[in-house]
Amino acid sequence: MKDAVRIFEEYCENELYLFYYGSEAHLNLLKGDDLDPKQIHLLLFPVTRRPIVNSTKTAFNGTSFSGKFMLLKGSDYAKHYFNENDTSTLDSKYTKNIEPMLKIHEAIGASFLCQGLELKEWKCQDAVNVLDANKDGIWCTFTMDDV
Repeated sequence: MKDAVRIFEEYCENELYLFYYGSEAHLNLLKGDDLDPKQIHLLLFPVTRRPIVNSTKTAFNGTSFSGKFMLLKGSDYAKHYFNENDTSTLDSKYTKNIEPMLKIHEAIGASFLCQGLELKEWKCQDAVNVLDANKDGIWCTFTMDDV
């Protein structure tokens, strides 16, 4: 069994995404110079681990992991979010930065399912102009069991 941190790290290495692991306070210190605006960034925050015990409560069957991560890419602070003031959605933060991250989120989930992980919770919400580095993407929450 691999730990969730290693599972995320390995996925990012295979997809050539930049991977960061640490506390929210630590990862918020990443600056624009630290984060290549052309790259996909996955920031994983501290993971909670809970043992899964068998039905007779005599042994561990696996581990349940839960936590949060962000999928982000470079952003232009002045760009419109969707279609404010009759602007086109084609050049919006949603179309350029958030929608692609939704597809990546789905691909990560599918990959984890193929590895035999059971996704108990796999959800996300939009994230705009986050971190000191000004990134857009999605804020994700997960619970997955490795049994």
